[in-house]
This record gives sequence, C-alpha cells and structure tokens, in this order.
Amino acid sequence: MKVFAVTALFALARAGRHHRERYSKYTAPATTTSYTCPAGYTLSGTTCSSSSSAAYIETQVPQTVEVAPQAYCAEGTMSGGMCMSTSFVDQVASYDTIRTPQQSCPAGTTMSKGKKCLGTRTEQVPVQSFETQTSTYEVAPVTTFSTETVTSYSCPAGTTESGSQCMTTSFQTIQSCPAGSTDTGAGCMMTQTESFPATLVPTGKKGQEYTCAKGATLSGQTCTKTSTSMVAYETSQVAQTSFVDKIASTSTIQTPSTSCPAGTSMSGSSCIGTRTEQVPVTT
Repeated sequence: MKVFAVTALFALARAGRHHRERYSKYTAPATTTSYTCPAGYTLSGTTCSSSSSAAYIETQVPQTVEVAPQAYCAEGTMSGGMCMSTSFVDQVASYDTIRTPQQSCPAGTTMSKGKKCLGTRTEQVPVQSFETQTSTYEVAPVTTFSTETVTSYSCPAGTTESGSQCMTTSFQTIQSCPAGSTDTGAGCMMTQTESFPATLVPTGKKGQEYTCAKGATLSGQTCTKTSTSMVAYETSQVAQTSFVDKIASTSTIQTPSTSCPAGTSMSGSSCIGTRTEQVPVTT
C-alpha cells in the first residue's frame, strides 16, 4: 500500500494586546508574547504545521469488462477534479497580560457553531485502472500411446494361401502298363497279332494249297501269327491337393498419438495458445 503525506500549515492568529488601566498614573509592566500549538502540530517560528497520511484506494476491475478510469477520494467529496475534505482542530487559546483567554482560528480556518475551527484541504489521490492485454504462448505437444492387440493369420511353410485356408500340393509316382498290354505283376506283357497272306504251294496231281510259315495259323488265304513280349512300365506323376487351416498369431502394437493441451492448437510441431491479462495502469 502506498502512503503519501499532506502537510497542512496553519498560522496562529496573534492575540491582540489589551491594556487596562485602573488608574491614570499606572504604568503597565513590559510583557512577552509566547506562541503555542495544539496537540499534533509542531511550532516553527510563528507557524504550526502537521502532517497526515492517507492510503490509496484499491479497486478491483473484472477482467472481462473494460471501464474508463474513475477518480475516487480517500476522504471528502470530489469537486472540480479535486478531493475536498473537512477537518477540525481545537481552537488556540491566547492570553493577554492579565491572563484573559482569547480564542481564534488558524489562518485558512473559520469558527463553526460548535466552537471549532473549520478548514478545508486539497489532496491529490492517484486513480488505478486496468487494461486488457492479449499475448500468445507456446507449449510442447503431448504424445500418448494406445495399445492394440492384433491377430494375424499365416500359412505354414510349404503351403500357399487359398482363400481362408492354406493349400498344399504333393505328387505321387504311378506305374502303369502301356495301352494294349497286360500287367502280369512282374511286368507288362504285350500281345501282338500279325496277319499276312498265305503261301500257295503246288500239291500232287497238279493241285495247290495255301500254307503258312511255322508258328502261323492259316485262316483261309491269310496267315495269322500271335507273339508276346514284355515291355517296361510307364511312370507318371499325379498331383494331389489338400487344404489345412491357417496359423493364428497375436502381436501388441503401440500407436503414438500427438495432441495439444486444452486452449491451444497445433502449429507446426508446437502448440500455440493465447491468454488475456489485466494489467494495472496508474493515472
């Protein structure tokens, strides 16, 4: 709290000297005039002075409302931009040579009906107001992590994905006999039949007949010969397809998320906000 001092100066009114003579031939003795000050005043020559202090008035202005500065008086009333207040001091008694009390008021004061000295004084009182100032500030963004469990499915080694399952292909070697042959268990037996014309040979008595070579069978004018032979098996690869279920596996993933505190917004890699402050202004 600030305190200022106001000095009020009051001049003691000098009491007039009164001389009374009871006899025409009486000579009054020489007298010396003395000056005194009321309680709270200090005598300096023929002047009484005092000092008093008053506190500033502090007012609170809501931050959300701007008001024009207003002057307030700590004491008294406002008049023409000045604070007028009334103070009372005791009357100063003075005495003449015969100890007759005289009452008078200091300079600048007047006697009131209550036998008090009434005066006025002017004080300069500072007025304090507030003005709104807006500023920006910068804070670092906040990074949080969210945990998520993810289930994935994959196919075993050696298989390929086929829809919701995994496909595997194997090959089987199969032995079979060529077409036209018969499997005997020990091999393949091929039977071949060969037909060729019979041979016409003369016979006795100027006759003719048809004959076939050894091993051939005559049928009319045609010879038929049947022979068998062993042939190797034929080998072939046959594909066999089967399906198996996918293998499930789980993993934990932490996903970072960056956000700004309440009242701020992202700008580049920082969070920018504004704030309003009420700054006191003394006039």
